[in-house]
Amino acid sequence: MRAKVILCCLIWGVILLLASNTTKALDLPYQGTTYEITLPSSIDERTSRKDILDILKNATVVDTVVINLAGFGGNVSDGTAFINAMLTTKAKTIANVYGSTYSMHSLIACHADEITGGPLSQMMFHTISGQWKGKVSKVHVAILSLEKKVRLLHSPCVAKGIINKQQMKAIILGQDVYVFPFI
Repeated sequence: MRAKVILCCLIWGVILLLASNTTKALDLPYQGTTYEITLPSSIDERTSRKDILDILKNATVVDTVVINLAGFGGNVSDGTAFINAMLTTKAKTIANVYGSTYSMHSLIACHADEITGGPLSQMMFHTISGQWKGKVSKVHVAILSLEKKVRLLHSPCVAKGIINKQQMKAIILGQDVYVFPFI
């Protein structure tokens, strides 16, 4: 009789152990696919390629997209297309700043849900450069529009504490701002 009780307890113990492991497996917060995108050192038409943007477009709420960044920036239009895809994806986005990131690379990182990097991962921010031609009134309107875009692109960097409001003002006034956000 005692052997039957011990055997019964062992069987129940195994059942409970299996059930608890199964429950833990089902309770994991993440069960989707992890996609990894490594952006080129220059943000250009390769960044806004359909296959790259489709990863962000088709990823689901349980997926994670890791974006590896190290580079000197690049084209504002292509970078903005990539950021728009990041902002509309259902997946969690993680920016991995694995080296120095400048300009558009830094802005892309700030628009991710989460940013990671090492102590030597440097980020640089500045205003948009460009050339304007035409009547003064049209150039003035273009500059005001770009200032608004600069504010919109940099506001997540301020919200995440990567840069502060004083640095944001300096950027709008044309200064380059360098930070080591992971120290």
